[in-house]
Amino acid sequence: MAFSYRLNKAILASPYSKKEFAHLVGVSPAAVTQWTKGLTMPETPRLLLIARTLAVPLGYLFSETSDRRSLATELAAWEAFERLMAERGPRTVLAMLEATPEPGSEPGA
Repeated sequence: MAFSYRLNKAILASPYSKKEFAHLVGVSPAAVTQWTKGLTMPETPRLLLIARTLAVPLGYLFSETSDRRSLATELAAWEAFERLMAERGPRTVLAMLEATPEPGSEPGA
């Protein structure tokens, strides 16, 4: 349910009508209606295009959090991640992520 609710909310907040949005992500308006009603889900490869088209982090579309501050934090983190990717490149960022310990894990364990 979170996805359909968040998708609908993001489309309404965007400058696009559902028909325009459907065209931008390469599906029929009926498919978008099914997604926003929670009847079907878009195929996985299309999810990133949906998030980018609506200018929201992919995680936002699946989050159960309704707190506006949480969304602002998510958006800021997403923008910082995109800047880091542009500045350092995907390989460097991947190496940084792999070197970062999992939350809750003990250092040096």
